[in-house]
Amino acid sequence: MNDSDKELVSAIKEAFRDSFKESFKEAFQESFKEAFKESFKEAIAPLEAKIGNIEADIRELKKDVAVLKSDVAVLKSDVAVLKSDVAGLKSDMAEVKYRLENVEEDIHIIRLDIENNVKYGIQALRDGDHLLITNVENIRKTLDDHGSTIIALDTLHKIQARQAK
Repeated sequence: MNDSDKELVSAIKEAFRDSFKESFKEAFQESFKEAFKESFKEAIAPLEAKIGNIEADIRELKKDVAVLKSDVAVLKSDVAVLKSDVAGLKSDMAEVKYRLENVEEDIHIIRLDIENNVKYGIQALRDGDHLLITNVENIRKTLDDHGSTIIALDTLHKIQARQAK
């Protein structure tokens, strides 16, 4: 065998070796893929199912969070309304207290007027009928003048009694 034949044989061997390597590599990869494909599918299937469940749980939690956010918004609105109502009630109570104080003052004045008129009436009984008639008229006039105040006081006391319940 001469040198050129040796070179040719060497080149053929090299080409055959490279071709065999590529063929073997592809065949090995294909058979490896096929051999472990089912095993990987079996191993991955439960994980994919868990991932699907987790994704469903996440979607459900997002819905729950959205509902909770909506509930929080409604509650914030309700709290704002209640704060406004409380402020209004405080204002109303201050007004009622102010009116009640005025009515009580009016009652005190009426009581003093009545006491004075009764004193004058008693004195009139002692002094005579003429003064009695004048004092009775004064008492009537006082009651007429302050009658609406007495009714208002009675109404305020009823309102307070209802609020106390």
